[in-house]
Amino acid sequence: MSEIAEERLRIAREMHDGIAQEVAALGYRIDEVIGTEGLTSNARDDLRLVRGQISALSYQIRDDLFALRNMPVRSLQEAVESVIALLEPSSEIEVEIALSNCEPEISRHELLRIIREASLNAIKHSGATLIKITGDLNEITIADNGQGIGDARAGAFGLAGLRERAARIECEFFLTSNSAGTEIALRW
Repeated sequence: MSEIAEERLRIAREMHDGIAQEVAALGYRIDEVIGTEGLTSNARDDLRLVRGQISALSYQIRDDLFALRNMPVRSLQEAVESVIALLEPSSEIEVEIALSNCEPEISRHELLRIIREASLNAIKHSGATLIKITGDLNEITIADNGQGIGDARAGAFGLAGLRERAARIECEFFLTSNSAGTEIALRW
């Protein structure tokens, strides 16, 4: 086994025995608080949303562990559906995903992180009502019908991180944004 493979396994073990367990324990504690008598319904609803986000984080950690161990367990379509479903459970944005024939020979982990971050940006900042994630043999596109990207906020590193991840997996990164929405395309 190569040094890199051994290090990946070590990191996966540390994540499993450390942060994964801590996040699970946090979720269980939130469950206990949700069941507390005298809690207002608004507080209970807020805690349920937090619990959903903790569950999403737990699923993300599990996917990261699988990626570190090089164990793809589902199609890219299924993986993206799972990531998107857990991003913002209370969001009313419609998301269309069409990746059934898209299984690129590039790092799935980085690709999922790019799709996750681009989609989360659209959910949180764009005012979009629709996000479309499509792909074929040579390209994946994440597009929304929001207000476009305005001036960069101080301390915001989202787009830079997306570009860096794309470069790391040797993808060309294209960004188009205007008042009709934003489109990010990755080509390999």
